[in-house]
Amino acid sequence: MLVLVLVLVLLHGYPGTPRTWIDPNDLPGQLTRLVGTGAAHPFVVVIPEINPGGVNTDCSNTPDRRIADWLALDVPELVGRNFRTLPSPGGWGLMGVSTGGFCAAKLPLQYPKAFRAGAALDPDPLTGDPDVLPDRGLRERNSPMRLVGHSGKADVGLFLATSAQDKDSPPEQLEAFSAAAAGSGVRVKTLVRPVGGHNVQTWIGMYPDALAWLSTELAPPSRGTL
Repeated sequence: MLVLVLVLVLLHGYPGTPRTWIDPNDLPGQLTRLVGTGAAHPFVVVIPEINPGGVNTDCSNTPDRRIADWLALDVPELVGRNFRTLPSPGGWGLMGVSTGGFCAAKLPLQYPKAFRAGAALDPDPLTGDPDVLPDRGLRERNSPMRLVGHSGKADVGLFLATSAQDKDSPPEQLEAFSAAAAGSGVRVKTLVRPVGGHNVQTWIGMYPDALAWLSTELAPPSRGTL
């Protein structure tokens, strides 16, 4: 018998690198402590680059870069070949901060067969950024706000968190997103902390809620056979 494990894909912000999840964000240490207390499932943690070449696309497929396919197709295929993972989507979740938070809200809606859940901490504007995707049609096709209204009955859960003081990710957009999701199959949970800005200290404070929620949305580790 073997244990089939959950996968948590972490999406950094822009500018940023995968390393920021380790120092200063301390995600591995925080997750270890939560697993030790039973507050979260153990995960295989995967931290891909989301801005190859230093170019931000909001994790989108563009004429020059196919970052959405890289994250939702190539990364899972690579991980699945090297680890005994639960099949997607039930064993696969995302968590992101800032721009990565935007991506964590978007990718499960675009690829519900790859990801069951996404936790977006202080996500960038959920309607999309014209400075990142100037083409209006491309921006709308990658807007979580639009995608959630066209999600049908997708079996997807999204956790959106911010703070009352965060002007870059205001609480009002979480309310608007929840309203847009009403009547869809998307499960939305929101968290607004009373204090905190768009920074590492705020995100670390959100980890316990986000990781506990992900642990309820995703299947627990299980035993299987070769």
